[in-house]
Amino acid sequence: MDCLVSIGTGAPNSKNQTKSVKDYILSVIESATSVQRVDEIMKDFLSPDVYYRFNVIDDAFDVILDETRDERIEAMENASRNYCESISDRLDELSKVLNSPAKE
Repeated sequence: MDCLVSIGTGAPNSKNQTKSVKDYILSVIESATSVQRVDEIMKDFLSPDVYYRFNVIDDAFDVILDETRDERIEAMENASRNYCESISDRLDELSKVLNSPAKE
């Protein structure tokens, strides 16, 4: 495999909170199916020049799935723009990989 790119949909910052037994059980179930866990596994098995994961972590993404308020969408756009600027070196690396001839 020459390249694997994983693009997330954005996520809010983690929040520490006291959990009930139900919350704990749901957390265990979520961790078994978590994209974050898959990301950790992929990082263990693939080198950084093959595996690229991009996902904005910002409170702007603490929204419902079908969010339509202009100010919330604008906040997500701004957070995404800032994220892309902050990882521009990594995006440049990916661009070089995608534009290079395929390995045989």
